[in-house]
Amino acid sequence: MKKFLSIHILLELVGGLALFLYPKLLFYGGEAPSETIPVIKLYGLLATCFSLGYIFVVQNIETKTRVFVQFYLLAMAFQLFITFQCYGLTNTGYFKHPGAFYVHLLAFITLTIGYFLHRFDNVSRN
Repeated sequence: MKKFLSIHILLELVGGLALFLYPKLLFYGGEAPSETIPVIKLYGLLATCFSLGYIFVVQNIETKTRVFVQFYLLAMAFQLFITFQCYGLTNTGYFKHPGAFYVHLLAFITLTIGYFLHRFDNVSRN
């Protein structure tokens, strides 16, 4: 479980920092509207903070606890919702390149595989 969550952390950290430092990367192959740059930077900061919070979760919370499972499900939900948003923005033509959609979809699938490979029959109530 922690390995799958560590992949998620690395992906979010690299992606968040890249979007914060180079927000026009999101519009690869197209022109970035200037009014969207602060929002993209804000999302980059959010993704970076999200990944830093999950570093704390991986280091300090045991895998067999209910709290860890809830944080893991939160990470899965985050990836799923961002995937839906990126899909909509790609379909409407706002994003010229579907890379963000595929990256978040791959992250969601990876987390889902990790969730189903792990047995939660003996999860404690803590």
